[in-house]
Order: sequence, then C-alpha cells, then structure tokens
Amino acid sequence: MDYIKFYRFRDSIVVIVSFIVIDTGNVFAQQQQGTPNFFKDRFISSAGVFYCKPSILPAKNSYLGLNFSPQLNLLNSYSDFSIAFGTQLDMGYKLSSADNNSKFLASIPAMATINAGHLATRDFFSRFGLFAGGGYDFCSISGSTQKGFMWTGGMRTWIFRRSFTLRYTQLVLNDSKIVMNLFSLQLDLGAYLKSVYKNNVISRFVKPMRK
Repeated sequence: MDYIKFYRFRDSIVVIVSFIVIDTGNVFAQQQQGTPNFFKDRFISSAGVFYCKPSILPAKNSYLGLNFSPQLNLLNSYSDFSIAFGTQLDMGYKLSSADNNSKFLASIPAMATINAGHLATRDFFSRFGLFAGGGYDFCSISGSTQKGFMWTGGMRTWIFRRSFTLRYTQLVLNDSKIVMNLFSLQLDLGAYLKSVYKNNVISRFVKPMRK
C-alpha cells in the first residue's frame, strides 16, 4: 500500500510541475509576442544619388556621388508625424580636375528632423510628405576636414509604386567660409513599403466614407 501511495504522490507532483512549466512557457511567449521591437518599428532609411554645387568655396568644384540617410524615430506615436534622429552619409567625386587636391567629398552629419505625412513612420497613410531639420556636420573636402552646421528639407511621395525622397541639404562650414548645396534623389528602402502602399490605396476609398 505504501508503494501505491508513493507512486500516486509522485504522479501528482509530475502533473502539477508539468502544468506549471506549460503555463510559465505560455506567459513568456505572450510577453515576447506583445513586446514591440523598438528599432524595427522606428528605423527608416533611404539611399540614392546627389549632386553638390558650392555657392561659397575657394575652388568652384561640383561633386556627384551616392548617399544613405538612416533615421530613428524618437516620437513615433502618430502614423503621419514623427520627430527623428538621423544622419546623411554622402560620398562624392569631384567632376572637375583643375587642381591636384583630393577629388573626394565625404560628409557625415548628426541631425534631427520633423517628418509629416509620407514616410513619417512605417505605418503612414499620406501620399505626400514633408520633412525639415538640421544639425552639425563633419565634412572632408579636397583632403581638408571641415565642420559646421547644416540644415535639410524635402518631400516624399510615391512614384510608380515606389517611395522616393527628394532632398535639399545645405552645409555651412568653416564659419560660413564654405557653403555647399546638395540635391538628392533617394529611393526609400524597406520591404514594409509594399504593405504600406496597399494601405494607401485602401485609404483613398475609405476616407470619403468617413465624412
């Protein structure tokens, strides 16, 4: 009889422990599913080409190059509005070769932007969007390192079902002795844009019904 009681007691303990393990696993699974990914929900980027023409520079050289603009939304509570921290990595090559200095241009600013409408977040609904901001820039021009303030602004929209950014950036370097003007056309990156495009199309039919 003692053996029977022991086995019953053992089986009861096993069942109770099993329920506890299963229930604990479900709780952790629910927590993991419910916890949003901070960077995945807030990170947005675009890449493209730029043309740079100085308005104030000892040598009147123009540059052509590639750039990449990542941003991390700090305020992400609204679908069509955000405040973001980001940068604009520019790498260019001098079009003219009148001097023997380095022909490369590199720019790495740290900036904050206000974004409204198109691509303000990963869940935007607007077809058009605007953004503006500014910050501090570290730039290498013709082998010489310069630094100073910068500001940027532009618009975003759909073109042939792809999201594009048209950006203007001005670098005011070396106590305003050097002023560079950059004009960029960038393709907005991210597989999520396909689903957002569908949301945009649906919203065009839903909005008139809301009135």
